[in-house]
Parts: sequence; structure tokens; C-alpha cells
Amino acid sequence: MGDIVNLAIRKAANTSFFSTFGEAVKVQPWRKGAGYLGGNGKVTEYFNWLGEMSGVKRWLDERQIRALQTMSHQATALRWEDTIGIEVNALNEDGPLIKQRIPVMAQKFAQHPNKVFFDFLKAGDGMQAAGGAKATYPYAGCFDTQTFFSNSHPVYSPDIGVGTTNDNITTGTAVDTVAHIQADFDSAIQGFYNLILRDGTPIFDDIPEPLIVYCAAEDIALFRQAFLLPTYVATALPNPYYNRAIVIPTAHLNTDTAFSCNDHSSTYTQESWFVQISGIEMPLFMYESSPIELVWDESDKFMKDKVYYGGKGMYNMVFAYWQTIQRVYNA
Repeated sequence: MGDIVNLAIRKAANTSFFSTFGEAVKVQPWRKGAGYLGGNGKVTEYFNWLGEMSGVKRWLDERQIRALQTMSHQATALRWEDTIGIEVNALNEDGPLIKQRIPVMAQKFAQHPNKVFFDFLKAGDGMQAAGGAKATYPYAGCFDTQTFFSNSHPVYSPDIGVGTTNDNITTGTAVDTVAHIQADFDSAIQGFYNLILRDGTPIFDDIPEPLIVYCAAEDIALFRQAFLLPTYVATALPNPYYNRAIVIPTAHLNTDTAFSCNDHSSTYTQESWFVQISGIEMPLFMYESSPIELVWDESDKFMKDKVYYGGKGMYNMVFAYWQTIQRVYNA
């Protein structure tokens, strides 16, 4: 009889999967906050040169070499999969239904990094109240040995070592009114302006808008009024914060959601949201050591009258430029 899954079926299924995956992945929220880091191993060292951001200065006699701190950091890829079982008879009788399940699988693979991305944001303060000074929990550690969201990111001086610290945590008022959200948004922007290089000059001379705001889906009504409506609902007066932020709501940031990051699992009980600068540098990177691979398996067609179709890949998020994102922390 030969293969139940003939070459034509395989080709059509794979084409459908990758076509859907390619289009779906372009519009996923994680693409706005995570760059891409490729590799060919489960674990890789990365960003040994990522001690701090550089800056332009006047040329006096010769170039002034800014020796970036050597800070080793590892990216560890995890293996993910999704598999469907198909009755052999259904392979021929229910072809249209099977064709629908394959692009659905592609959608799920395109969307899955969203959960990983937001899990890392949720874990980024090590579940300490306001970030803390040290990475008590290694799973939340940044390349500078602090938690990713911390009030003590070290600023190194070539002469005295750690001269001062930077802070990427904004103390929020509450997620209860539009006015509070807008005021905390301004505080987060001020937090970006407060970041400095080792010579004391600011990292950012300008914070281009719109910025990116990640918020809990359960709070979207308030964030929508804060940034997406040209006038206030209650007063019909012009909204000066209109279009100052791109709002990305997600159920992954709702309170009491479970998360897992670097083999640590917990429950997210905070009411925090995040403000990110949109630019070349990203707060996180997607480390992919093995791209999505599709496999048909017919080993059970004799005993169970089934064939299987599944995708697998190895990837994970990793903390990167903490300077580009502020966590608005609400106790």
C-alpha cells in the first residue's frame, strides 16, 4: 500500500503550515519587544560585550575607547512541540477538517512566544516587592547580576568601578483611574531620562513617541481611555495623551496568572504594567537554536489506525537591554 501520507499530502500540509505561520508571526506582540538571537546549541553565551550603551563624544587628538564591561550571560533554549493524531480513514474522508487544523497549529506556534515573552517580564523582578538590589533568584538575573527590573543596575566607571546605579522601576500610583495611569506614564518617561552612562551623561536625549505599553487585558478599558481615545469619555474634552502610546493588552499580565521562567514557576499576583521605548535595542531577545520542524509519523497506523502530524522547535527568551523598558510597579 505504501505510505498513507503521500508526498502530495505532506507538501500541501507543510505549505499550509509555513504560509500561515509566516504571516501570523509578523503581527505577534512579542515581536515588538524581542529581537532575534540565532544559535545552534541548547545553551549559548551571548552579549559578553553588553556592559552598557555607548555614546557619541568630541574627538580630542585620538579616539577615546569605551571599554565595555565583560559580562557573561547565557541563553538556554527549551524544546516545544504540538502534535495532532489523525485517524487513517479521516485522512481521506475529512480532508477539509484536517486542513483547518494544520493552520491552527501554525497559529499556535506563532503565538506561543507571547506567553514566554510575558512570563519573562513577569519574572523580571525576581518576585521581590520593587525589584531589589540583587538577583536573589537567578532565573530573573540580568547580565549585570541584578534582577532585570532593579533599582540598582550598576554604572561602571573605569577608575572607581561602580560609581552609581540606574533604576528601571517606576513606583506606580494605582491602576484605578485614567489620571493615575497617565501620571505614571510620565513618571516612566522621566525614569528613562534619569538613566546615565558612566561619564554621567544621560543615555537618552530624546524619548520618541509613541512608546509601547504592555498592560493586563483586564485593565484595557482604562488604558484605552488613557491613550487610544482622542477625547475623554466622561467630559468629552481633548485627551493630550492620545496616541502617545501603542497599547498592547494581554491576558498573560492579568493578576493570578501562572508563569514559568528559566525553570522557575510561580503565580503573578502584582498589578504592574510596562513602558518600552520603540527602537533598535529590545528589552528581550528570542534565542532560537532550532527552527520549527514538521514531521509526519505513521508508526501506529497498523495497531491504532492513526497517523500523527506535529511541529517542534527549540527557543526561549533571554533578558537583554533593561535600559529600554520601565516596569510600573503597583503594590
